Amino acid sequence: MRRTLVGIAAVLGLAMGQQQVTLFWSGAITGPTSDAGAPYGAAVEDYCKYANERKLVPGVVFNCVVRDDQYNNANTQRFFEEAVDRFKIPLFLSYATGANLQLKALIQELKIPTIPASMHVELIDPPNNEYFFIPTSTYSEQVVALLEYIAKEKKGAKVALVVNPSPFGRAPVADARKAAQQLGLQIVDVQEVGSGNLDNTALLKRFEQAGVEYIIHQNVAGPVANILKDAKRLGLDKKFKQLGAHYTGGPDLIKLAGDAAEGFLWATSFYMYHEDAPGIRLQKELAQKYGRPQAIAESTNYTNGMLAAAIAVEAVRRAQERFKRVNNETVYQAIIGMNGPMPSSRASPSPPSRVLRLTSPRASTPGRRASGSSRPRGAASCPSPSPSPRPSSARCITVNSPLSGARDAPGPLFLGHGHPEPHPPGGPRSHSPFGQQH
Repeated sequence: MRRTLVGIAAVLGLAMGQQQVTLFWSGAITGPTSDAGAPYGAAVEDYCKYANERKLVPGVVFNCVVRDDQYNNANTQRFFEEAVDRFKIPLFLSYATGANLQLKALIQELKIPTIPASMHVELIDPPNNEYFFIPTSTYSEQVVALLEYIAKEKKGAKVALVVNPSPFGRAPVADARKAAQQLGLQIVDVQEVGSGNLDNTALLKRFEQAGVEYIIHQNVAGPVANILKDAKRLGLDKKFKQLGAHYTGGPDLIKLAGDAAEGFLWATSFYMYHEDAPGIRLQKELAQKYGRPQAIAESTNYTNGMLAAAIAVEAVRRAQERFKRVNNETVYQAIIGMNGPMPSSRASPSPPSRVLRLTSPRASTPGRRASGSSRPRGAASCPSPSPSPRPSSARCITVNSPLSGARDAPGPLFLGHGHPEPHPPGGPRSHSPFGQQH
């Protein structure tokens, strides 16, 4: 009897003193795009554990739930419904572009703040856009930045797009066509290529015959690595300059493509594993603490997942501090209140894109910034005016996060703005502990 009473007292003490909040992520740990999803999910899980161990949110214990949806929209829908019905989630950490588009109306109806791994601008475009927050520059902004780079290198250049056969791959194509027209570039071909592309001879010969000079990829690293290796095998690696948006590149691509990745130009919002930044130091600490393989530890998508989880934890902290309760409404209010200058003792990750030239593992300066790298329009720091008016769907939000410290000045954490257009020379500058100022 005494043991029962002690047990009841312990449970009541937890209930009175601690609120359990579920941090729920659904994404592709296996299946298509899992070379990005697996490290992303690992980081969400690790940061959630870290938040509990460090008691980052007083009065809250996180229940860390990671689900493998295998890049299947039906699985994502089922997991989202489970998250809402069973776990009463205050916010959702999501993944695939297609699944997010499918859930967009339901997320709006249920008013669940959502931080997607997808960087598709249509998630923050009306309708049903109020509860989506994108923590980085969008795919469209990244691809436009790469097109700007090409336009500076060669006016009137012929460009081909190679995209994943999915809503994720197709996401920036329309904006790329518009930007290319404004920049005087020619997009002469758009091809869809997924995993299992073991022989890309026909694709590369097609581009050669069309006079393609630049290939921009919107994909994950696996298919891009195969194309790079085939271009090198065919002696076409010097004929085409290849570039890619965030999920194409970084250490993941170098690991898969080796020397064939030499000179690949890549747009990303994050610091690299070899760079010295507070967020990267924490990344190394967590990966080692939780026994992650080196390939996971070095992945930019581990960084990516850490950022999403840190935003979620900080939103919960602010909701608990301000409202003394954590639910979807208080977390939403906390997220939209994340703006203004940062206290010097805390961090403000912000999402500029930078164009990096990848180098092989033997190179002396891996991941060095390419000369002439460019920023997508609309991503200036929050206090600064944007070079073009933001639509009503704009999000420009900063956060106090223990994840990292601002390298220079605070900038925006969430950027949700309209479809990007090329900007003139001397355009906006941003600061970030993940992406260098430029």
